Amino acid sequence: MNVSYTNAFFRGDTMTEQNDEKADLFFAGPVLIIAWGPEKGWPIKYVSKNVQDILGYTSEEMVAPNFSYEDLIHPEDLQRIEGESSEKLKSKKDTYELFYRIKTKRGNYRWFYDYSKVDRDSSGKLKQIRGYLVDQTPLIETRNYLKLEKQRLSDTLEAGNIGTWEWNIQTGEVLYFENLTKISGFQLEDLLPLSLENWKKFVHPEDLPQVEAEIQRVVNKEQKNYALEIRRKHKEGHWVWIEEKGKVIRWTEKGDPLLMRGVYIDITKRKNIEKELRQAKKEAETANQAKSTFLANMSHEIRTPMNGIIGFLELLSDTEMSQQQRSYLENVQNASKNLMNILNDILDLSKIESNKMALESIPFDIRKTMEFAIGMFYQQAKMKGLELHMNLDQSLPQFVKGDPTRLHQVLANLISNGIKFTEQGEVVLRAKGEVDNEGDTIIVIIDVQDTGIGIKETDFDKLYQTFSQIDQSHTRLYGGTGLGLKITKTLVELMDGEIEVKSDYDKGSIFTVRLPFDSARNPLEKTVKKNKRDKKEGREEIFEKPKVLVAEDQELNQEIMMELLEKKGVHCDVADNGAEAVDRLKDEPYDLILMDCQMPVMDGYEATKRIREMELDQPEIVAMSAYAMKEDEEKCRAAGMDGYLSKPIDLKRLENLIERIQNQKENSLQARKMESDSDKITSEKSKAVDNKRRKTNKSHGHKNRNEKRKGIIGYLKKLLE
Repeated sequence: MNVSYTNAFFRGDTMTEQNDEKADLFFAGPVLIIAWGPEKGWPIKYVSKNVQDILGYTSEEMVAPNFSYEDLIHPEDLQRIEGESSEKLKSKKDTYELFYRIKTKRGNYRWFYDYSKVDRDSSGKLKQIRGYLVDQTPLIETRNYLKLEKQRLSDTLEAGNIGTWEWNIQTGEVLYFENLTKISGFQLEDLLPLSLENWKKFVHPEDLPQVEAEIQRVVNKEQKNYALEIRRKHKEGHWVWIEEKGKVIRWTEKGDPLLMRGVYIDITKRKNIEKELRQAKKEAETANQAKSTFLANMSHEIRTPMNGIIGFLELLSDTEMSQQQRSYLENVQNASKNLMNILNDILDLSKIESNKMALESIPFDIRKTMEFAIGMFYQQAKMKGLELHMNLDQSLPQFVKGDPTRLHQVLANLISNGIKFTEQGEVVLRAKGEVDNEGDTIIVIIDVQDTGIGIKETDFDKLYQTFSQIDQSHTRLYGGTGLGLKITKTLVELMDGEIEVKSDYDKGSIFTVRLPFDSARNPLEKTVKKNKRDKKEGREEIFEKPKVLVAEDQELNQEIMMELLEKKGVHCDVADNGAEAVDRLKDEPYDLILMDCQMPVMDGYEATKRIREMELDQPEIVAMSAYAMKEDEEKCRAAGMDGYLSKPIDLKRLENLIERIQNQKENSLQARKMESDSDKITSEKSKAVDNKRRKTNKSHGHKNRNEKRKGIIGYLKKLLE
């Protein structure tokens, strides 16, 4: 660096061409030099050559006669600059500082810091002013950005009712910042001294232990931050809910927490809303429970007489009657089934709304399920002159794992709807299977297509609404509750499936259901093999009907159950209440008790508990109840019952129950027979043992018992194969 030159330059010595070159080298960096005269317009007398890099002008352009420095200064800054310069010059100071915007050749303005040096002649007259300018635009933009961000943060904190705080963990000093006054009502001077101990005085006593525990965990370095919801005292005396969050931001040299910063948020409104929601939820649950109780009672009151009606109609159908009488009977049976369908739909809707609809996951024959579903409607379709077809693709597996009952319900609803809204043509059920990428899940695709009245596209959103049909005139023409499709859609979604509809108005509709099922084997495969093996080995079949006790207080239902059971060749006894059932079991063993839940003197729940406490060969107890909700079945099982039959009694389920009890009894008898045969063999071997070997009887007896046990276990294993 040429120091002598630099000093001369700052002194304002006369510049030579050589000096100009040195100056350009010295000031080629971020410092821009402009020298201008005091004449009107502030003509520029000199400018460093780095001006082009900074302002875009060449030095030749700026020193031209028609170019004035005044024209470059921002109009909003010019008057201020003129005034400040005038004041500085009057004070006879040689240097002064200014801050203003200069226009670049591109037309935009940039902020500059100007360190000005005043040059005077020997008489003291002003010759020129030399400015040493540094571009401050990036700094100004950063400052403006930070100022804007600070304002945004302040606005956000105020809008969110949020305050900030700082806590020196080592000294205990606490500092509060924005919004504390608004949240707590206290001024900062009201909170003096600003310490942790004083801060605790404003915390609700019930919340203080939790706060102290969190603070201690931070001090012990177990955690770096915490979040709590606590109550703070308001100046007016009430409590304000605060969400407080803090984080350690600085540590001591030893690694101990030093400084923590955090926020406090007023959540009083949220807490009040949550309280209101809890109360509303409680009221809704109470109302829902009242509705469930009403539906359960309604179910009981309707199902009890319906059990008698449907039961006697079933018995009547097996008697001889004229063709006209048979027609009357079928009409009454259909009407009874329709009534039960409506009742079941209402109960299903109640289960869905209360999230109590449970699904099974068992292996079943999906093809037979579909055949059974469509078979239910052949007669109905025939009476309307419709064709009813089923097409099951080869890709549809025989067995899957899922809920066959709910699948049947979905199919029945869709097929029933198709027949109901079709006056001529056909209803077709199609199904195929697709294997997912992993190969464990079968996607079953079901189409139910009809040639009925169709649906307008604008009415699609009404399809799945509760108690709704697209055209109210259809309610009068076709009937129905408007629940079928709502229940169908919900069941499909519960099974993780999808349902969609395509329809042409006046031409027909296609409902498509996609349901995932796990792959499964034939659940009866082992039973079939066992039966074949039993026949091959020529085993003697032991047959004995189970002994059944019916505990039922309604005389009509007693008569029906006796008739239905005796029709299957099963003799049964009757108890009028739970207490009588308990007494009967003391005198006589039973294989099965069909237990009504609601009876006088002693109900079925208490009777079951008493029976389970008795020391005897425990019978299977199956509930018979006109209550058909899921929680009713759970209550029965909790009391010790093994199964559940809802009224009206499903004859097929009753037959399956009797058959299962009978099979269990047969297996038990066969096991006892094997044990008896084994005992005979053991006895004969014992008689043949020589007296000289009596000393080893104990070990031989032990060996014989092992042989007998192995024989029984082997036989039971074969039964279970």
